[in-house]
Amino acid sequence: MTDKRGIMQTFKLDPVTHDLSITGSTIDIITEAVAWAQFLKQRVLLWKGEYFLDVSKGVDYDVILGGKKDPDQSEFMDVIEGAGANTKVTSFTMERGRDRILHVTFTATSDYGEVTVTI
Repeated sequence: MTDKRGIMQTFKLDPVTHDLSITGSTIDIITEAVAWAQFLKQRVLLWKGEYFLDVSKGVDYDVILGGKKDPDQSEFMDVIEGAGANTKVTSFTMERGRDRILHVTFTATSDYGEVTVTI
């Protein structure tokens, strides 16, 4: 969301639990590049079909999970670059750890600046 001045701002989420981040009795607010990085992370974590208002949004994890080879990175690139704000991915890495967790890190530029996101 943007304020009256056109500055992007949103509620800060805890990076691990994704609960609202609260300091004292105040909900923390983040702006611009930090808010955009959080938004991109949420887009990549969203399963395709999970968002009831638009079931086409998100990553098709049903196809990715259980596969014997690493997924095609284009699945992620489409979700990230489709976020708007002239977002372009400048670097992207993913690897499947011994823990069977897919680790994704990417850097992207947008109207809000350059951000690096690790999932």
